[in-house]
Amino acid sequence: MAEHTSETTADDTNPRSRRRPDRRVETRSLSEHLHDFFYAREVPYSLAVVRIVLPWILMIAALPRWFHIRELYSLDGAPAPMWEGFGHVDLLPVFSPTFAVAGYTLMLCCLVTMSLGWRTRTSILLAMVLYPYFGLTDALSTLTKYTVVSTHVLLLL
Repeated sequence: MAEHTSETTADDTNPRSRRRPDRRVETRSLSEHLHDFFYAREVPYSLAVVRIVLPWILMIAALPRWFHIRELYSLDGAPAPMWEGFGHVDLLPVFSPTFAVAGYTLMLCCLVTMSLGWRTRTSILLAMVLYPYFGLTDALSTLTKYTVVSTHVLLLL
């Protein structure tokens, strides 16, 4: 009979029970963890993709309404502002048809320039003001889960 010379036990066959004597556990402070979380170097490709794609996602909801701006968002139509439902009648003004069309067109232009990367900060600031305004001005049809989530993502951007 040949002797079995390997010294394996049941504990050695389980990969979770193997011990590594060379490995040391480092203890780090909370401030070091926070510093690494906020200041670690990352590849900016994912944020760039979000900045390019998000305006086009916002325009999925905005472009079909462009043909009905006067009826939905101006005094010529029947806007249903969100703030009137909560008893704040004069919280924000509802624009005249000329200003509503100009503002909505400016918002769409800002979304396009935001996607192209031309004057990105200015475009984001204008879109962050105009997109929620027009969404809240017509709370019945424009304000959906889709537009609320995309507006919050725009705010986080």
